[in-house]
Amino acid sequence: TAPYTYIDPLACLCLAWWYLAMSTMEVKQPRQVARRFLARPQHEGAGAVVRRSIGRFELRYFDPFLVLDEFSASAPSGFPDHPHRGFETVTYMLEVRMHFRCCRSRALCS
Repeated sequence: TAPYTYIDPLACLCLAWWYLAMSTMEVKQPRQVARRFLARPQHEGAGAVVRRSIGRFELRYFDPFLVLDEFSASAPSGFPDHPHRGFETVTYMLEVRMHFRCCRSRALCS
């Protein structure tokens, strides 16, 4: 197997921006994918492996996006308490097998 997993974040981002633009203004021509990147795995949290494409040093100019990760984790791994300040987090889940504990109320959600 390859040492990294291929994802095409720019295609996803261009498609998302195209849909947003179509709903808010007139678009003469959709934008094309300018470049594709390989997402390399790195360890984060408590034993989780994250494949980060946007957010690496060499790919830092994707305003307004800071990070685009693909990850999977199994118990007992995951991400310990950590604050997110100054930005919004959006999670798109393909398979929902996750427990999430809110840092404010300490409530456990599944």
